[in-house]
Amino acid sequence: MMLPRMDDDDNHDDDEEMEIVEEAEQLVPVDFEPLDDNISKQIVIPKAVEKVLSGAIRRKMALEEFCTRQNAEIMQLNRLVQQYKHERECNLIIGQLQEDKIARLENLMEGVPLAEEFVDEDLTSLANQHVPTIVLASRLPDLSGMVLHSPHVASGQTNLLV
Repeated sequence: MMLPRMDDDDNHDDDEEMEIVEEAEQLVPVDFEPLDDNISKQIVIPKAVEKVLSGAIRRKMALEEFCTRQNAEIMQLNRLVQQYKHERECNLIIGQLQEDKIARLENLMEGVPLAEEFVDEDLTSLANQHVPTIVLASRLPDLSGMVLHSPHVASGQTNLLV
């Protein structure tokens, strides 16, 4: 315990220091479970220590809440990154399928394949077009509960010509 200096010059400062010392000396009884049933004691903790501890506990709880929020945001960002990667893969596959279809149409216009061959190739392409997209989409955890097929594709109906 610090005692205030008793100088004649600092009388008004001494009063303030004594008030601070008196506040620190206020004791708060705290109950605890004794190790022995016959012993019942109380631990006495200064109020200043109690305030410091309660502040530290509040800061710790706030930090834990902040860390939880940050962790949730990081997980969400990781999911978005994975989704973006899968979307890029799907877009590349779809782009390749479109280029193949354009090439087939150009060949049809030039008269290289017969119309029946073109229809067969186009039908085969359409039947296989959904497979890579479904495989990539099945990797996404957000889409795992969604229906990935249309009823026509699921039932095996590939008669797209009317």
